[in-house]
Amino acid sequence: GGHAWLTPTDVTALDAPYLFATSRTLTAEGLKVSSTRLHPIGTVFMTSRATIGAFAVTQIPCSTNQGFIAVQPRQDSHRWFIFHEMKSRVQLMFDLSSGSTFRELSRGTFKSMAVSIPSLEADFDRLAAVLEPLHSKASNASRENLKLSALRAALLPELLSGRLRVKDAESMMENV
Repeated sequence: GGHAWLTPTDVTALDAPYLFATSRTLTAEGLKVSSTRLHPIGTVFMTSRATIGAFAVTQIPCSTNQGFIAVQPRQDSHRWFIFHEMKSRVQLMFDLSSGSTFRELSRGTFKSMAVSIPSLEADFDRLAAVLEPLHSKASNASRENLKLSALRAALLPELLSGRLRVKDAESMMENV
């Protein structure tokens, strides 16, 4: 299918909390007949089942299985406040979780948690002015790292087999 389908494994495998792709996809028909929905770019996802408190901020629209709590900020300037507020409360969320087979933080429990939020929109704006450029740089570095890892994975077998010489690979890299 053409729609990203997020699983907890996708999130726990991340080196940084920026999600660019998922290992699975969902068709448009699958999206229509399931209870999931497509979340927009910038949604903050937190694993809430078995592993509690792994985070991803989507860089692509995606849907999920039921092992997540998804928070869509009402305003973009709230995104990083929400992300960092949630990250700072993982231990509390784990303590509030329950389950005999595996721990789970229910959406109801999550929604009932008190949150202290800035009373002035200007406070969100000031925080966003500091955090947005930092997360943007970190996200870009993460994206670049993924590209370089893929390039290494493609080049290494060619180099080891002798089908590609180091000199040729170097000239290819100059053109990237």
